[in-house]
Amino acid sequence: MRAIAGLLGVFLIFAASAGGQSPDDSDPYSIGVVRGALSTHSMGARVSHVEKNIARCGDRASIALIKIYSDADLSNPATVQQILPIIRGAFSQPQFITTEADKQPNVTILLLNYLRQKMVSDPKLQEEIVQTKEFVNKAVSGLSKEQK
Repeated sequence: MRAIAGLLGVFLIFAASAGGQSPDDSDPYSIGVVRGALSTHSMGARVSHVEKNIARCGDRASIALIKIYSDADLSNPATVQQILPIIRGAFSQPQFITTEADKQPNVTILLLNYLRQKMVSDPKLQEEIVQTKEFVNKAVSGLSKEQK
């Protein structure tokens, strides 16, 4: 019975992460990719094709996060803890971001600044947000002019 439950869990992870694997007309903000990553991360799992697809998103991942979460959600420290790894993953390999405009973290920086303002009462979480912002800026600063 446990084996069946385990297989069902793996199937659900793949099903949740399979949607929206590349930016297209039906999911231009990669909401399906981001939802899949949030789902697998919340279960403590890392699935290679999900991580690969997140790494191709760049700034588009932050747009998806804003569309997925309400303002109230973004005020919840637990939600912010879920969001930060997604943002890091989206800029972990900026040379592979598929859309040129998404190599510039404009929306991501706005989102991180907003989250930092919301987390005034939690200095540890504020520091994690600052570190994520530094990570993103450093990642994109390493792109050559030809890659941007």
